[in-house]
Amino acid sequence: MDEVTLLAQAIPDVPQPSAETVARARARLAALDDPVRRPRPLRRWAWTAGAGVATIAVVTAVIMLVSHLGGVPEPQPAAPPAFQQAPRVHQGLHRLAGARMPQSATKTTLRFRPTSERIAIVLFCQKPGSIFFSNEGGSSAGGTCGPDGAPSMLADKAHEPGWLGRDHEITFWVFPPDAPVVRGRKACPPQGSCDGAYELSGPETADRLAAELGSRPGAWSVAAYDVQAARPLHDIADRVEKLPARTGAYWRRTLTNGSLIRVGAPGAVYRLKEEARFDWWQPRDPTGPLMTESRRLFTRPATAADEKAWRAAGSPAEVEQACMGGTPGEDCARLKLSSEPSACEYTRGVDAKGLLPDRRFAGLTVAEVERLPADPARLRDRLRTLYDRRTRRSFEDALPMAASLLNLPLKPGTRAALLHLLADLPTTRVRGQATDPLGRPGIRVSFWDGKGMSYPGGEEAPTEFQQILDPETGRILAEVTVLLEAREGLPKGTVLHYTAHTPGDGWTDERPEEPADCAKKRR
Repeated sequence: MDEVTLLAQAIPDVPQPSAETVARARARLAALDDPVRRPRPLRRWAWTAGAGVATIAVVTAVIMLVSHLGGVPEPQPAAPPAFQQAPRVHQGLHRLAGARMPQSATKTTLRFRPTSERIAIVLFCQKPGSIFFSNEGGSSAGGTCGPDGAPSMLADKAHEPGWLGRDHEITFWVFPPDAPVVRGRKACPPQGSCDGAYELSGPETADRLAAELGSRPGAWSVAAYDVQAARPLHDIADRVEKLPARTGAYWRRTLTNGSLIRVGAPGAVYRLKEEARFDWWQPRDPTGPLMTESRRLFTRPATAADEKAWRAAGSPAEVEQACMGGTPGEDCARLKLSSEPSACEYTRGVDAKGLLPDRRFAGLTVAEVERLPADPARLRDRLRTLYDRRTRRSFEDALPMAASLLNLPLKPGTRAALLHLLADLPTTRVRGQATDPLGRPGIRVSFWDGKGMSYPGGEEAPTEFQQILDPETGRILAEVTVLLEAREGLPKGTVLHYTAHTPGDGWTDERPEEPADCAKKRR
């Protein structure tokens, strides 16, 4: 009878440790008996065991050892096999994008944008010796793969001019090890099979073989790995995951919207800055009243130089917005200047659908948001079902828009999972540190190809849509449209439009009160 067995008999009033804990205790005791190894001091954790604790010295030592082992948190679930989910890090490189398939004799497409010549494309296959084929445009590569991973030689094209710095879409097929595939350099007719075997020379042949075989057992995954450009997002996600969950009777969202507006006659052009505030009170209980409030805060000259130009124009109380050349004057908006809040209105009433305000990716209720998974792979699968019911665009093209879900009341685990997922997308670009329009420090990120055109001076100018994230909470501080080229006195990097989330955002037990100075608007 060893000490651990004696322990179980000596203190029957104490719940017995698990088999795993007992095994670990035996291993630690064996290590303590080894004269070569110096044991680490044991942490003395209190473990109420009644009178049975005071048996013999050996039992006391074992109690302390097992209680130390049993008192630590349960080990985290093991990561899934690589063929089920490509690991986040592989040979020192970080995953840019990944895809997975539950069966072989199937295909999938991997989309990514390489960031360096160290790019690697790796396939992980459940069945050793599985046959893979990859194709992009006129380039193909093949080989065999197993659970430890195998590279696709298409990544070697990173050394060719023009391959880096652009988006790629590579299609992969994986077949079982016994698939009728020609090995070596044997040539087969362009059409059909070669003595019943297929030469994987192009996507058409691979599709024909997949159709002949049908789906077969053998999960597999593929991922592109590179020097990590989005490491700050993963770091934020790791911090967010540890935050406490919060709740309340209402979820409040308060936004400040701002814009630069060009006004004035030719030769006397200046700019106004316009700000408005929008409040949204979403009840946790869908039978409670939803309330919204919008209020224009001010419309006034943007800078001291603009104010000087406005005064030189006679300090008009109403001005006409500058329009594109050829636009009829009656179609150009007229703006009233004001330095005081005005034009306030609100709505209040029960919303039968209960949808949260940001619906760019999907219209969700509080209950639906709280049921979103806290695992990146499961979250991606769930987002696919949410998005497919709303649009004809492909899910892969739309997935970067899931960044808008960061505006919703996600639980910390779900927010962390979403940040990890977004960080691995090929469209994600971390632009560095920034200060939001309300003066708060953050991380500037572009999650999708948000480049477009704006008209800050009556002419087209390239812009980019970006988000500024709180590095501690992972929430969006602001969304901004940034000028990518200088235009008419506006330097590159000027924020033309923004939506800033004020510090009042989040769960609260306060109830919204109808504002006395606002006009009620019918819903």
